[in-house]
Amino acid sequence: GKSFALLDFSSPSSWMDFKQSQEYDVHFLAYRERNIPYVGNFNTGEIDAYMGVVNQLRIDQLFLENTPIYVKMSIGSLEPQSRGIDSPLITSVLGYDILKVFSAIQIDFDANMIKFASSEKYKPNESLLVGKTKIIEEKNKGLVVEGNFFGTSSPIVLDLTGDYYLTIPESNETITRQLSFGNLVFRKIPTQRFDSIPRVGKKLFEDLIITVCPSEKIVYFEHIK
Repeated sequence: GKSFALLDFSSPSSWMDFKQSQEYDVHFLAYRERNIPYVGNFNTGEIDAYMGVVNQLRIDQLFLENTPIYVKMSIGSLEPQSRGIDSPLITSVLGYDILKVFSAIQIDFDANMIKFASSEKYKPNESLLVGKTKIIEEKNKGLVVEGNFFGTSSPIVLDLTGDYYLTIPESNETITRQLSFGNLVFRKIPTQRFDSIPRVGKKLFEDLIITVCPSEKIVYFEHIK
């Protein structure tokens, strides 16, 4: 069967609605004859969710087998995990727990293209490379990288699904003067107040190609060819 999935680097867990889980023959995991519930800190819209395993997921010619995923006991909606997208209907969300098993994932917003590599080491085009940054291990935060606010280093969530520029917890400013990732510098960034850790959305990177390399713990930023 085919379905539409949302790739969410900022989500530490992957999700599927109950109807889709039945079509994909998800096997629920249990401990002492009780299903294992989701106990993380992400908003599930007050709907119960339980841990399961998908026998096989396929993205183009890449196959993922025995993949853990949380099943929300809902039908036809993965809100708020689906970010308000109702066309097409999102029945699955691939979080960073799944995405980090790839050697490289490249996102080109301009070309509406995502490329996956399962084993090859990515070599950026040095003539197009404008910056790179380290991936930081942060529990229950998804893809977190090293950023810099005016010389002050800070962990920042890369939310490449989010339709915004920048959020900062407890910020009273609508514009952030400067944010950098290695040699890549952004200035006068529209800013919102949200979450417990700074987050950057896809609007900050729409004119760049982003390549996430989880095994090397590095993210590359390149100009569009």
